[in-house]
Amino acid sequence: MDLQRKYPDKIRLLLHEQNLGMGENFKETLHACRGQYLTVLQGDDYWTSPHKLQKQVDILDKHPDWFYLLLP
Repeated sequence: MDLQRKYPDKIRLLLHEQNLGMGENFKETLHACRGQYLTVLQGDDYWTSPHKLQKQVDILDKHPDWFYLLLP
């Protein structure tokens, strides 16, 4: 909660009264996203470049027809 208080414009808490389960929680989180682009970093993923996301945004901005998102 400390980070949410420090960066309220960047971090929102999604609190539910009961456990939704992994799949439903993931869907609810996706639907709550407000940004132009979305990326997922799984617990076992490792990004080797600090510029990875900026490169992806630059490409998607130049080629908006490449953008797709599959929701469960």
